[in-house]
Amino acid sequence: LGQSALRLADVTNDPRYAKNYPHRGVPDGHPPVRSYLAVPVVSRSGAAIGGLLLGHASAGAFTERAEHTATELAAYAATAMDNARIYGDAQRLIAQLEKANAELDQFAYAASHDLRAPLRGITNLATWIDEDLPEGTDATIKDQLRMLRGRAARMDRLIQGLLELARVGRARQPVERIDVTGLLHE
Repeated sequence: LGQSALRLADVTNDPRYAKNYPHRGVPDGHPPVRSYLAVPVVSRSGAAIGGLLLGHASAGAFTERAEHTATELAAYAATAMDNARIYGDAQRLIAQLEKANAELDQFAYAASHDLRAPLRGITNLATWIDEDLPEGTDATIKDQLRMLRGRAARMDRLIQGLLELARVGRARQPVERIDVTGLLHE
């Protein structure tokens, strides 16, 4: 078929007619074809992805205008097929992204839990040591235990903040219209 249309006024006069095995012409039960018009369906990339094949029982049925119309129809079909492929690709990518985001959420939750557990242990141990210290213990030791608990709490807040940051933007927000011109002036 190539990259251009093929229009035959009478296909039976073409030297290639009736040469293909097994039918050697029109197969039994098929309508007769005399006029033949074949138009390639070409993607945006330039690759032929199919063909629009038209036949008619009368010789000379397809005019130059019919060829032009069929060529336009093939172009529309190619655009629709390209768009369907792009849409399918986008859907697959979205599914992969959603899966990756779900895995990231699961990892962030597990990492958060695993990192926060030792901090709770450190905080509890510092609290118990402080409670078990005898009266009259040096104030420096008590200050250092308080500082240890404070830093563990700060690390816990940092881990919690990272977990929240990992989840930002994952929740679907409602779509809203924005006046870009007004935004630009603002």
